[in-house]
Amino acid sequence: MVKKEVLNIIADQIDADVSELSVRMSLFDDLSLDQEELLSICSLIEDAFDIEFDDAFIEQLDTIQDIIQYTKDSI
Repeated sequence: MVKKEVLNIIADQIDADVSELSVRMSLFDDLSLDQEELLSICSLIEDAFDIEFDDAFIEQLDTIQDIIQYTKDSI
């Protein structure tokens, strides 16, 4: 559930198909996100799961799996 929803949110934000995404993908190298795009994705995930990302942790995010794991740990 969490993985699927996070992947859907990311895919929607970057105009990609979910099937093109892998949890091992780098947010910056593979997806070419900038900090503003990452913050937008995190905000959508916060709203979807009623959680809050720690600002210091956002700076440490590197992969899609990092976002998924943080979301699971915060629910």
